[in-house]
Amino acid sequence: PDGQFVLGGLAIGDATYTVRAEDPSGASASQRGVHVGRTDVVVTLPPLRTISGAVVDARGAPAAGVTIQATSGDTGHVVTTEATADGKFLLKGLSPGPVSLTALRSASDGLAVASADVVLLPTQNLAGVHLVLQAPVVAQAVAAAPPAP
Repeated sequence: PDGQFVLGGLAIGDATYTVRAEDPSGASASQRGVHVGRTDVVVTLPPLRTISGAVVDARGAPAAGVTIQATSGDTGHVVTTEATADGKFLLKGLSPGPVSLTALRSASDGLAVASADVVLLPTQNLAGVHLVLQAPVVAQAVAAAPPAP
C-alpha cells in the first residue's frame, strides 16, 4: 500500500539491475543501473489522467446512457463509463499517450456510433471532448440464392 519493496536473491558484485514498476492501467516507469544494496531506489509512475466531455445524438440532443470506451494506444488498457442523463461522461484512470474513444448506443432502430482519437499529455487531463453519434445503422440480412445447376 505504501509503495515500498524489497528484492532478494540478487547476485552480489558489479551487477546492475533495472527496477520497473507498472500500475493496473499498464503505465510503467523504470530505473536502470541499480546496484545491490542501494536503499534509495525511487521509481515514479506517471499520474493517471481523465477525459471528460459530452456525447450527443445526430440531432444535437444529449445522449443519455451511451457507453463510452477509452482504449490506450500504448498499453491496450480499456476504461468504460456511461453517459449521464445530460450526456456528460468522465473516464478515469488513463495513462498518458494516445487514446481511442468510442461511444456506442444500441437501440431497436440500430447501432449509433461516435469515435475520436486523442492524446493525453502527462501534465494534464483532457476536458471538453464532444462526441456526436452518427445516425443508427440497421443491419440487414440478405439471403443469397443457391447457384443455378
